[in-house]
Parts: sequence; structure tokens; C-alpha cells
Amino acid sequence: MAADISPAAREFVAGVAQLPTLPENIQDIIHAVGGEGDYNSMARQIEKDPALSARVIKAANSAFYGGVQRQGTVSLALGRLGTAEAKGLILSAAVVGAFQGLQDRLDLKLFWSHSLATGLASGIAARLEGRAGTAAGLSDNPFYTAGLVHHLGILVEALEAPEKFVRARQLAQEKGWSLAQAEQQTLGFDHCHSGAALLEAWRFPDDAVDAALYHLAPDDAQRSRRCVQAVHLGSLLAHELGEDGGFEGVAPWLSEDAFYELGWQREELPRLSEQLRGALQRGAELGDSLLG
Repeated sequence: MAADISPAAREFVAGVAQLPTLPENIQDIIHAVGGEGDYNSMARQIEKDPALSARVIKAANSAFYGGVQRQGTVSLALGRLGTAEAKGLILSAAVVGAFQGLQDRLDLKLFWSHSLATGLASGIAARLEGRAGTAAGLSDNPFYTAGLVHHLGILVEALEAPEKFVRARQLAQEKGWSLAQAEQQTLGFDHCHSGAALLEAWRFPDDAVDAALYHLAPDDAQRSRRCVQAVHLGSLLAHELGEDGGFEGVAPWLSEDAFYELGWQREELPRLSEQLRGALQRGAELGDSLLG
């Protein structure tokens, strides 16, 4: 349990009348399924949820994976991807599917494009290229997962306190504040805390909870430091390079400690930016398929 989560944020999340939930079988799929021969057992779990099945099949056939021959069943779709990549896709589809009906309060397409891109970018920021669990794909690694869910507090606030959330966004624009500053004024906490409280309630791993809580202040993180730093840098550069509509108001502050501790140097920024542009494009492609 992350002791630094605001009690007010925990109370807010606990009091959400219809708290979004992941399908009950998702944790079993993500954590329990092993080697490359388990596609059929994974498929049987997914097929218990028709909406999730449809999202997985559509995404597996999308441009994100460069599919030529379209697959019509969950097991065939998973077989195309490999187990690690399939787990990332399943988690993405489940998280996107948990939040519906917010289109009048937020541009969900831009939101998910940014979140998915941040997941991909976090692996790049952590310098995972060329290793097992490559940053180029969704993969079975904590950096993608943490980046994907780092902004879920925004969706919880838009769902449960829409008037205060809209006012926070207005304040951020009018006063040149960050969204987090404006949320503190209207809600008494920010999306870092509400997102971390949600992920804690969903029993996500500590690194994902910590990345949500500290992605705007990575120097304050006492644990999961590399993951927090990777999500901080990935989210910041996705924000700078993308068209996310300024979900966090003014551009977040860059932690130089995070940048250098992850092993980057100033002269490498053009290469990093180019890699992240690719992540943004792929995030938009996957977002389109998952939202369809």
C-alpha cells in the first residue's frame, strides 16, 4: 500500500457510486498464464467477456500489428502475437473498456492515444530497446503497464465529479496552471492521487501505483524509482510531441535527475524524440482499434 496517497483521494475513489472494474478474469490472464502454448486457455478466459473478445480480435487485426490475414477467433488472434504481447493487448483492451460514456467530458481518443503512447514511450525511456520485452511492442513488462494507466485518475474524476473536473480544466487554461494545481483547488487532491488510489483498489503492482502517484514528481518516489522515472519522461515527451489537448495543463516539469539516472544525455534527445514520435503514431493506431 502506498502510504503517501491522499486520504481524501482514497475516500473519493471508495465513494464512487459505480467504480469502473476490470473483468474478474483479467488478473488471472495477466498473472497466471505462462508459456507460448497457452493461447487456448487464455482465449477461453477472454471469451467469457464478449466485449473484451471483440476488442482483442479487432486490435490484433489492426495496423498496429501489421496484420495482413485477418483472424476471426480470439485464439488465432493471440497466436499471432505471442504470449507476452497478447497480455499487453488484453490489459489495454480491458482498461479501455472499463471507462465508457465520458465522451462529453473528455476527448477519449486523444486521452487513450496519449496513455498508450506513454506506455510504449516508457519502455523506450527506460532504454529497453533490443531486450526481452522490447519497448517497440506492448510486451509483458511493468513499464508499459505503468505508462498505460498513469492517467486513470483523470477518468475517475471526470466520471464521478464532472462539474469540478471541468472547472479544474478551465482554471488550468485560464490561469496557466497545471491540471494538478487546478484539481487541488476544486477537488482537494489531484489525478496522481486519485489514479493511484484506483490502481491500489484494482490490486495493480506497486510500480504502477507509484508511477501514477509520482509521475509529476519522480524525485519524491522512494520505491519503483526507475519505473516512475520512465513514466515521467515518457509521459512528458508524449505530451510535448503529441496532440493530447494538454491533459495536464501546462507542460509538466522535467526532472533532470530522472533523465540522467535513466542513462540519457542531452545530445541523445533528437534520437529519443524520434523514437517517441513512432510510439505516438503506434499509440494512436492501437487507440483507434480499441475504441472502435
